[in-house]
This record gives sequence, C-alpha cells and structure tokens, in this order.
Amino acid sequence: MDQHNQWLNANKRNVNIASSYIQQNTTVWCPPPTNFFKCNVDAAVFRDPHRMGFGCIIRDSLGVFFSAVCGTFPGSFSSTTAEALAIREALKWIKDLNLTNVIVESDALIVVDALRTWFSDVSSLGLILEDCSLLASELHSCSFSFVRRSANQSAHSLARSTGSLSDFDRRVLSQPFVFPSVIV
Repeated sequence: MDQHNQWLNANKRNVNIASSYIQQNTTVWCPPPTNFFKCNVDAAVFRDPHRMGFGCIIRDSLGVFFSAVCGTFPGSFSSTTAEALAIREALKWIKDLNLTNVIVESDALIVVDALRTWFSDVSSLGLILEDCSLLASELHSCSFSFVRRSANQSAHSLARSTGSLSDFDRRVLSQPFVFPSVIV
C-alpha cells in the first residue's frame, strides 16, 4: 500500500506542476498561457426530476473556442459530488481528444482544493476524486484551478442548459454558435 501512495503522490505533483503560474480567484475569464488549453467545467443539480447536468468548454491560449461537451446523469446528487463528476467527465473527454497542456478550471473550490491535496478517501466523493486524479496523471501537464463563477459563466450556462436534455444524454459541440447565448 505504501508504494501505491508514493506513486499517487509522485503523479499528483505532475498534475499540479502548472498551477504555480495560474492566477487564482479571477473574476473574468482569462486565456491560458501559450501552448495550453483551458477547460472550464461546471455542474448543475436539478431536483425535478432528480439529475445533474454538466458543461465543459475548451479554449486555446488565444481564447478561441475549441470544443464543448455537455450531458446529464439521472439521480440525486449533492452539488459537490456533481462538480466532481463534471470534472471527471471533462478529464475523460480531454483524454479522448488527446489534448496536452490543459488547465481545468472550476468554480467549485472544495473540489479543486481536494484535487490539489488529494488523499485516500473511500467515500463516494473520494472515489470520484481518485478517478479524477488518475485520469489527470495520464495527461501530459494537467492542472486544476479555482475561479469565481463570473469567470466560469460559459460553463455554468452550458451546464444549466442541460435541464432540457434526456437522462444519459451527452452532446459534443464543435461550433460555438450551437448555443449562442452560452459561449462567449
């Protein structure tokens, strides 16, 4: 078990390597450094019917829209669990796209802090965070950053827009004009 924890700690350092030059607590969206992508992520919890939605938007270092994905999961979720699931979906999607040098940005401070200081936790949230850490360790230069909701508005709006999607629906958006009121 000690070797497993050492491996996780070593990979956690690789995941957070880019965080030292990311501006924290920004109030407006800022493009990532040159040769990086930024993936803004947010979740929305719906009570009737019980489900959650997520929205993820990737832009390049010039702030140009690259792609977006949104989707839903049926069930009753806390906001923290929904945010962690949204980040996990974003990381799976980033991996599928074979992107490198990615900053994952979220307005869920508790989740971002937990991903930065990950420790073993067998709760359902802990297992989701472990999935996130393992996925991030498989990407080249992936870091997590907290931003205020005002700087994460596009992902927030996209997540809220999933209220009209059916359960287990997932949509990849390759053009920003698909949801013109969402992508800014």
